[in-house]
Amino acid sequence: MGLSESERYSNIVEIVNQLYSLNEFKDYRYLVFNKIIKDLWYCLLADSANNSYWLCGGTYNENSISSTNIFGCAMIKAKDGEELGNKPSINEYNQYDLKLPTAISVLKWNGYSEDANVLKIFTLTEKYFYYINRYQDGFSKSFIQLTKNICELQGLCYKIISNDATFLKCWLIEKIYEKLIVYNINDAVDNCFLNVIITPVRLNNISFKWIYNLYKELQMKKMSTEKRLVISLVLSGDSFHSFQLSKLFSIIENYNKLNKNDKINPELIEKICIGNSKIKEKFDKESKEVYSGYCDLTCQRTGLND
Repeated sequence: MGLSESERYSNIVEIVNQLYSLNEFKDYRYLVFNKIIKDLWYCLLADSANNSYWLCGGTYNENSISSTNIFGCAMIKAKDGEELGNKPSINEYNQYDLKLPTAISVLKWNGYSEDANVLKIFTLTEKYFYYINRYQDGFSKSFIQLTKNICELQGLCYKIISNDATFLKCWLIEKIYEKLIVYNINDAVDNCFLNVIITPVRLNNISFKWIYNLYKELQMKKMSTEKRLVISLVLSGDSFHSFQLSKLFSIIENYNKLNKNDKINPELIEKICIGNSKIKEKFDKESKEVYSGYCDLTCQRTGLND
């Protein structure tokens, strides 16, 4: 399917906007991103020209909106936002899309917001290359400096992602969930995922080796509903309240009545839930412990709560 220059331009403008809108990095490892991102608008707009401005004015003065210029792109985005605001409430949208884990959301849920932004930068640079190099033409050649900066961003992402297996771990989790969820509300796993599980993934509960082996297994085997449910519960690490447990076992009971050949063992699920609670209790206890030691900076012996 072909792309017009206006489609390519408007998408590139929005990619630059999303990159520029990211929170400034504070982690010393990622500070190098800040200046490159700060210069993106300049790279995009610095060569803009309108030789007939003295006679006809600028894009603001035109009688129509075009996505071949930044003002038109802004107006079209505002129009789309207004139309979106008139759609049904968020509860009427597809719940799966709102809750299914992505590598980026898993990082955010687990407190790695700047790592999540690194991954977001990478995905945006990939989108940029699609639009800029869809055709090797005069349009693509007109953004050489911007493309150079985007290349640098993607190279920095490579350096970071290739040296930290946490990114791979989160990507594997995203792909695993694509196998766990079948998009059927009558399925016990889907029902629990949407209505019982609060946090789909807690990274501190699971090892890289377990995730990697599970990912490989899922490429080759079709799993029972019981195993899919066990995996989703282990990934979530949720410690359920009594009302959640009641809902969980009610879902299992109803599912077993309708699926004689694919039953879920409630006793096994109970053990998983107990195990999750014990792990969470241990983690919470360790998080509250006070560690004392000698501080070279202040030359004092202090605790974390001082």
